[in-house]
This record gives sequence, C-alpha cells and structure tokens, in this order.
Amino acid sequence: MPTDDGIAEFLEWHRARVLRRSGKLPAANTLRTKASRLRVCLNVTHSTGLCDLAIHIQDREMLDELLDGLALRMTTGAASACFYALGSFGEYAKAKGWITSVALLPTDRPPSNPQKAISVYSPEELQALLSASRAR
Repeated sequence: MPTDDGIAEFLEWHRARVLRRSGKLPAANTLRTKASRLRVCLNVTHSTGLCDLAIHIQDREMLDELLDGLALRMTTGAASACFYALGSFGEYAKAKGWITSVALLPTDRPPSNPQKAISVYSPEELQALLSASRAR
C-alpha cells in the first residue's frame, strides 16, 4: 500500500472539524485509531487511496461487502471502531466532492463485544478460597 494514502489530510480535516464543533481538539489516541481503522478498510477493499474507499461507502452493495470483510477479520468491538471511522470519513468524502451520499446506516454498527461471564462463588467455595489464602 502506498505511504501517501491521504489519511493525514483526512485527520487534519477531522481535527479542524471537531475543534470547530466542540471547541476542543480530538484526543491523539482517537486520531490514531481512526487512521488505523481506515487503513484496515483500505486493506479489506483493496483500495489504493481514500478516493477509492469513498466509492465503497457510497454504494450499498460495496459497503455490505466491506462490513462483511471487517466482520471476518476482527471482533465486533473493533469493527464498531471502523464503523465510526467510516462515518467520519464519509462526511470528509462528501466535503471533498468525491461522493454525494453515504450508504452507512446506524443499524450497520456492530454490537459491542460480549461481556465476559462473571463467576459467582457459593458461600462454601468462598470460605474455601479465604481459608486457602489465610493459610499462606
């Protein structure tokens, strides 16, 4: 993949937009995550740059293929970060005039990662654990 994929320009636009809207700059980690997730999307779609990726998020069928590809490669939580990065990028692509609409819908957001089960100990098991720890 080329090193000049246009992501730096997108991040500058995003930084200025967030500053204009909220009065604060986005966190550096937020920008790194957006860049990383967009690179994953570029990889999944075999796009050579952001202009190519924009075409994928304007067309519903191509977007579904992208979302399916993300689902195969990562957890739902990581794919959710891609969803938000694509949403921000879609606004940028419209502002640049690359596309006229974004096919991404709120219902496309993957669910959060499932919560791990919590082990609940019986009073007897809890007493055995406490006794073992006190014996040390």
